[in-house]
Amino acid sequence: MVNLECGGKNAILVFSDADLERAAQAALLSAFVNTGQLCVSCSRLLIQEAAAAKFTNLLKEKARRIVVGDPRNPKTLVGPMITRAQYQAALKYLGVAADEGCDLVFGGREMRLPGKLSGGFWIEPTILGNVKLGMQVHDEEIFGPVLTITSFKSEGEAVEIANSVEYGLSGSVWTSDAERSLRLVKAMDTGIVWVNTMLTGYPEIPVSPHKMSGTGVELGIEGLLTYCKRKSAVISYDGHSPVGWGL
Repeated sequence: MVNLECGGKNAILVFSDADLERAAQAALLSAFVNTGQLCVSCSRLLIQEAAAAKFTNLLKEKARRIVVGDPRNPKTLVGPMITRAQYQAALKYLGVAADEGCDLVFGGREMRLPGKLSGGFWIEPTILGNVKLGMQVHDEEIFGPVLTITSFKSEGEAVEIANSVEYGLSGSVWTSDAERSLRLVKAMDTGIVWVNTMLTGYPEIPVSPHKMSGTGVELGIEGLLTYCKRKSAVISYDGHSPVGWGL
């Protein structure tokens, strides 16, 4: 049996009252681990305007310390792209980003590494700013080491932006307001929402992708039932049971 999953363009929402240091670490890890080739990666950063400048600078500072290189090295966060086709697709989106008027906050170029790594498909971990709804880099899955930044004013606007794409796999919310976090868990149209954490999960928790992100439930009892063939039985124990629904 095959259980299909059809991609994601997931959002991490950071409000100005959040632990910005921890949120920045989470955003970079989510966007760049496995070179961004992870279905549940949050590749769209939505940051409240009041904290946007401070948070962007924090991201740049932390991004400079990211290790790109041999994936067998435990210190490496970003390795090569998996195929030439995916490498070229990611580079194409970076070209589109420039045409669409995005700001290049960090990275944005292909890389050449020496020695045994010279044949890899390397791209710098990239952060794009001034990204708007309707731009290809905002709406379409890149599946590479690219994080986009979009600002918002209000909670309602954040939800609208988060739910604006055709995918609905995962999402993440960062705020110190517990009531707000519960409202957003309910409002975000995704199969799983993390609050003040990222990429944590347990086999017991089902993930039921929404919209174009999947065709069935993964994990949990619901996920196991996907691989089961079920059967129903109706048994008459005396001679008075109706036949044909009593017709």
